[in-house]
Parts: sequence; C-alpha cells; structure tokens
Amino acid sequence: MTAHLSAKLIWHDQAWNGCVCNNPARNPCCVMQQDIRDARYLDREMESAGLPLSDWREGKQPPCSRGMMTFSPTGSTIYHSDPLYRGFSPLKDAAPPYSLFETPYRWLMEERCLAICEAEKLDIPPGANPNKQGGWIDEPQRQLPLLKRFWEKPEKGKSLVFFYCDGKTPVDDTLKHLVVGVGRISNIGPQLFYDPDKNACPVWHRCVTHDFANQGFRLPYHEYLEKGYDLPQIVCTIPDRSTWYFSHFAEHVSDDVAVDILQTAKLTGDSLLAFSDLIDRIKRHFPDRRACIPDRDLVAGDAEFYSKKNSVFRHGLLPDASNRPFSDGMVCRLEYDITFQYLSLTP
Repeated sequence: MTAHLSAKLIWHDQAWNGCVCNNPARNPCCVMQQDIRDARYLDREMESAGLPLSDWREGKQPPCSRGMMTFSPTGSTIYHSDPLYRGFSPLKDAAPPYSLFETPYRWLMEERCLAICEAEKLDIPPGANPNKQGGWIDEPQRQLPLLKRFWEKPEKGKSLVFFYCDGKTPVDDTLKHLVVGVGRISNIGPQLFYDPDKNACPVWHRCVTHDFANQGFRLPYHEYLEKGYDLPQIVCTIPDRSTWYFSHFAEHVSDDVAVDILQTAKLTGDSLLAFSDLIDRIKRHFPDRRACIPDRDLVAGDAEFYSKKNSVFRHGLLPDASNRPFSDGMVCRLEYDITFQYLSLTP
C-alpha cells in the first residue's frame, strides 16, 4: 500500500535554499539536535555564512546539510558520514534541486525492531548480542531489510512528503510540530553502501526529491518574519492526534493522516489558496475521501501568485479559473462542512 512521508527539517534562516545560514551562530535550533551540536564547524559556517553549500571542502559540510537543498532550485553534493563510526570515509552523493536526505530512525532502533518485524511480516534474526535491549541495530544484514521495506512504500509520482520542524523555531517557540511545506515525491534515490564493493553497511539516508515546481509549496514564514507581518495568519501545525507520525525524522504517513493534516490546517490568504489547490491535485489519490476544494470561480488563476505582503513562494499553483481577484473576508465553503475564511492581508 502506498504511503506518504514525513520529513523533519532543522530550521534554516534562508529557508533551505541550498546555502549556509546567514547567521549560523544565532540559529539555536541547530544546537537542539545532539548530532548537529556535536559535529558543527561553527567557525567555518560563520566564514561561509550565506554562501552555497557547494563552496565547502569535501567531507567538511555542516551537519545540517542533508536538508539544506529542500527548496533550492539548484543542486549540490553532500557527504554521508557513518553514524556507527566504523572507519569509512565520507561517501559522496548527488543532491538534485528540491531534495533532502531523510532517515527512518525509528526503524533502526533495537527496541523497536521486534514490533516492526511483526507489523511488516519481516523475518529478521535477533542481534549478535542477545542482551542488547536498546540503541541502534548494529548488524548491516539486519538494517538492510528494514531500510528496504521502509523505502519501498512511498511511490514516486503518488506519495506526498510533509516537511516539518519540531521544537522551538523563530515562528513560535511554543509549537511542537510546525508544517513547513508539502510536495509530491518525484524521485527516491538508490540505496547506497559505505562499502560499495561488497554492498555492505547500508547508508541510512535516502535522497527524496519533490516536484516543487508543479506540485508543492513552502509556507512563507521567513518572508513574514523579515517583514514583521502577523505570523498567526499562516501558521500551520500538525494536529495532536497525528503528531506520532512526525516524531521520528522520516516516517510513513497514511492517507487518513495526510487528509487530516491538509483539512485541519488553518491557512489563510495565498497560503490557503496554495494548500487547497494542492489538495485538488492530490484528490484522485484518495478515492475513498472527498478533499477540500474551494470554489474555483472565487479564485484568480495567475501563473505566479503574489500576495499583498510577500513575494511569490512557489509558482504555477493554480490553473486558470477566473479573472476576478479574491477579496478580504471572502468565505469559501468546503466539503466536510469545513469553512475557511480569507482574512485581511493588511498588517
């Protein structure tokens, strides 16, 4: 059965555009992650602030580089480092435009292995150490079938990827799970190995590329922060009942959860239009449900969409629908008896 994907991002002050943060030292969201905190090259990051990731030396990239290209129109190269420290050199990998590298960490935890094997009907032998009850699964021959099963469920051209941040962000330091954007998965990279000659020691990260240009968007938090606009108008959070699926970096997301997130998100203005159009585009993949579709006659169908507040944050979302612009206070009645209102865009 096709699954959608959740994908955790570490907050980036340039909106994951393929460059180093403008001010890495003032991004506390990085140091909240132990692996990033322990592996930071802060002096080097400050020297390269605002510059493309491609300007970095081989193997010496910021530890947050795996998500840095998520909304970048240009690609780059990233280097995988072995999380189990087995002496392998960093492994080079291509990062196409609009890509990130995600890891299903829950699936690689020894304490979760038995439950996952039972749920997925996998026959994976116990580990070499019968007394080990937690921590990472050490044996490559046990990691590989788990990774294979996880990545065979999201489908190119069908599955959605939901980008999110957790913990404190500049948007709101009280929100636990913040939706950053959504896209249609256009490609999933191959399984790589730290020992490619033997196809041994699988790389845990896989490259996920999404079709941002045609079937995706990013919420304009950064633009609103820069201009000092009212952020609550566009803040989108994961419903409490669905947060489990957004707690393990990469995790499968069912149709039910995907529709739940799309329908309960409180978005306004251009953000609502973008989100609703994306629901329209994915409706055919939810045959048992009726997604939220706004009245197309109320929506202006520009190829590039600009709000009164910020520059365009994605292109070509809406088909030609009407030459009538939407107005402040317009109410759009949607299915499931959900009402969204286009609130005033004036600060």
